[in-house]
Amino acid sequence: MVKYNSLFWSPCASCCIDKILEDIGNIDWVNTVLEEAKTITRYLYGQSWTLNMMRKFTGGKELIRPRISRYVTYFLSLRSIVIQEDNLKHMFSHTDWLSSMYSKHPEAQAIKSLIYLDRFWKYAHEAVSLAEPFVKILRIVDGDMPAMGYMYEGIERAKVSIKVYYKGVEEKYMSIWSIIDRRWNVHLNSSLHAAAAFLNPSTFYNPNFKIDLTVRNGFQEAMLKMAITDNDKMEITKECPVYIGAQGALGTQFAIMGRTINAPGMNRAIKAAFHYTL
Repeated sequence: MVKYNSLFWSPCASCCIDKILEDIGNIDWVNTVLEEAKTITRYLYGQSWTLNMMRKFTGGKELIRPRISRYVTYFLSLRSIVIQEDNLKHMFSHTDWLSSMYSKHPEAQAIKSLIYLDRFWKYAHEAVSLAEPFVKILRIVDGDMPAMGYMYEGIERAKVSIKVYYKGVEEKYMSIWSIIDRRWNVHLNSSLHAAAAFLNPSTFYNPNFKIDLTVRNGFQEAMLKMAITDNDKMEITKECPVYIGAQGALGTQFAIMGRTINAPGMNRAIKAAFHYTL
């Protein structure tokens, strides 16, 4: 980076999101419900009879959702359990289960008690609601489309989602926001992410996305690193108001449709907006 001024260094986005999920998972009540969920899945997957019984009542749907990272697996499995709440309760109250020898074991009775425990389901639903926005971000990051232009908005959308879930009660959502900000600001947030959000039409022109000073300053900082010559800087300065105001071709019906249909790559977005080749 010292030798080549236009280079940016950024850690892995997937790793950063996974660390956010890990920090959320280490909150006492979240950790408790994740451990209880693992107890349920260990029991159900421990023997072929219980596994087949579970699949019968879930319609063949699995509870364990393997992923590369540990905490993503935990939250995806918990989400699957939440989705199958009614089916699992039905299974443990069905005559096929009650008449089996497995239902008489102390471990089975403990699992059944957990399945019917209101506190478990309350915290399970809450934990899934906290994790779901970040799982969505990971789907984008791990997909085939360029994800840089969606990270900044994704983090902001996740924070808003959590605030809405807690109905704006600061004492509930601010502790989660602190976890997000600590990981995002220290590990991943950079002027390049802000510039990518600025140059992503589906984000920039979305009326629900706030283009704040951080985004604008990040864009300018990134352009100063990437625009080496005075001519490049002059071209960007001239073209920037055209992009901001969606003037010319950027304001046509086809361009407006393309904002949400097409997923812009970083260099494609820059070329389209500024006629500037990296």
